[in-house]
Amino acid sequence: HAKSPVVERKMREIWQQSLQVAGISYALSSRRAHLRPDQATLAGLIHLIGVLPILTYAEDHNELLSDEVSLNHVIEQIHPVIGERLLRSWDFPEPLALVPARFQDFTRVSQRADYIDLVQVATVHLHQGTAHPYSQIELSSLPAFHQLGLNLSGGHLGAEMDEAKLMLY
Repeated sequence: HAKSPVVERKMREIWQQSLQVAGISYALSSRRAHLRPDQATLAGLIHLIGVLPILTYAEDHNELLSDEVSLNHVIEQIHPVIGERLLRSWDFPEPLALVPARFQDFTRVSQRADYIDLVQVATVHLHQGTAHPYSQIELSSLPAFHQLGLNLSGGHLGAEMDEAKLMLY
């Protein structure tokens, strides 16, 4: 429960986005035997975990809350590092602990499809048709997209991800 309306709105945004990425990651993992759907869901839920301590800190330091642009910049710059460190301190398995720090590396090429690939594709898909900078990324241009063996032909993939996103509402 946030004390500030700015922090409350940001927390709700992060929670909603995490739920949607979790749902899409779950749907995408279901056809990949080596990726467990429960772990894919967890990866989606934790990919932005580093934002929460930043928001908690901001709530106690009003100067950060007075400038939402600066707060967003701080979040974008340091949430990946904080998220990974937090998950490591909680002894999360390596494939999940790396998700917050690596899912935004859109040039990353994995040896084998992994949870970072799922979260990355889910995140980019989620932002399609919005004003977010990720909406400018073409899904099929992502190495993660190809690593997962995805194909946009026939519209089946987009429908599958949209359905997973909507199931969470």
